[in-house]
Amino acid sequence: MKHSGSNKLRIHIEMNEYRIEMTVRDSGKGFDTSQIEDWLLTSAHFGIVGMKERLESVGGDLQISSTIGRGTMLKATIPIA
Repeated sequence: MKHSGSNKLRIHIEMNEYRIEMTVRDSGKGFDTSQIEDWLLTSAHFGIVGMKERLESVGGDLQISSTIGRGTMLKATIPIA
């Protein structure tokens, strides 16, 4: 919400015996997802980079999709040991 310009946020959490999946969506301004790879290489956005690194360190994953003018979706998958 800090960067999105949105005042609405949807959070969905699912859990099964193997993993937890959390999806966060906003209806904000969105961004060009081609920037993500640069952020990961340059660490220009520590929030996204840090989340991805922490998830990967425990065998998880972070997927990001965004459309300019329509919002952003982050999906975190965390394995259950």
